[in-house]
Amino acid sequence: MLITSFALFSQPEKTKGPVAEWLGRALQKLLQRFESARDLQKITPLYWRGFYFTMKHSQLIGIAACICLITVCFFPWIEVASLQQTFNGINGYVNKDVSFGKQVLSHSFFCVLLCIFFLIPKVLAKRINIFIALVNMGWAFKNYILFSMCRQGECPVVKPALYLLVVFAIIIQVMTFLPKIELPKED
Repeated sequence: MLITSFALFSQPEKTKGPVAEWLGRALQKLLQRFESARDLQKITPLYWRGFYFTMKHSQLIGIAACICLITVCFFPWIEVASLQQTFNGINGYVNKDVSFGKQVLSHSFFCVLLCIFFLIPKVLAKRINIFIALVNMGWAFKNYILFSMCRQGECPVVKPALYLLVVFAIIIQVMTFLPKIELPKED
């Protein structure tokens, strides 16, 4: 009696329908026939939907992240107050003794290769893409450490673009692990 009254009070009033469990069959596992549970829907959790979206569009997200990474090289990365200069991926010249170089050239080279291999639907291209993305991410971490490092007791002011450089490199690396490849069908 207690189980039946609990089942009656635990069900919301809106969902009273063709449920056989109310008749004392709560502990039995009945076979579903003729779509008797058509009012029940399978709901996919939101995080699975987001993961499927990422898997489905990983190549396009990777290409967009490559374009964003190249664009971030044009924004200021750091500002050094004593020199009254800002540095980015294009302007790395401090003086004749110190120069950070043009980091946009290496990132552009890696990103062009990454975009080409994102578009090629072969397994070997996807494997090479993982390696190139790893080198690109290492180069981005190198830039972050090199540009944000304190020198001679003065620390530069790090701008958001330097953080975005690392974030886009990580996004590119993750997208190389999620390739969209048509597998051959076995007979």
